[in-house]
Amino acid sequence: NFTAASYTYSIQDEAVFQHLYKTEDFLFAGGREGITSFDLYANGNKSIYHTGTAVNDLRVDNQQLWLATYGEGLLRFNDFASLTSPTQFTTTHGLGSNYIQCLGFDRENNLWAGTSGAGMSMFLGDAFSYQYQGLAANGLNSILAQKSDKLWLGTEKGLFSISNNTE
Repeated sequence: NFTAASYTYSIQDEAVFQHLYKTEDFLFAGGREGITSFDLYANGNKSIYHTGTAVNDLRVDNQQLWLATYGEGLLRFNDFASLTSPTQFTTTHGLGSNYIQCLGFDRENNLWAGTSGAGMSMFLGDAFSYQYQGLAANGLNSILAQKSDKLWLGTEKGLFSISNNTE
């Protein structure tokens, strides 16, 4: 026998992309216009942040929420509960493009941002660097780190791997 529980939560907009992410206490849903954060242990309390553009991907690391947006670069939130006062990173901070398709962390916990046509960049604490342009395909759809120093890149032209020697 199977028993299912069903809960309905209202969110930022009706379209939830595949960008659901769960931490121990929160569930995040990204969509066409922003992100909704649900506190799983506070009776469904939620916070909404309107980006004005699509959230293409999201990742959580060290209690920080990162959003990849379509045209607004990256947003970093230091507060899950309220989703207020994000720090925005754009091409002026070293990103190859403000159209960020995907995010990934490597084995050393470095954040990588893949763009829709300008390669990828690695976060260095307050800016981005190590732009990889001239890849077999500069439009990245996904980034996955292997336990070695390889990064796997899903692109519009197939699957590729590169060595992640950042030293």
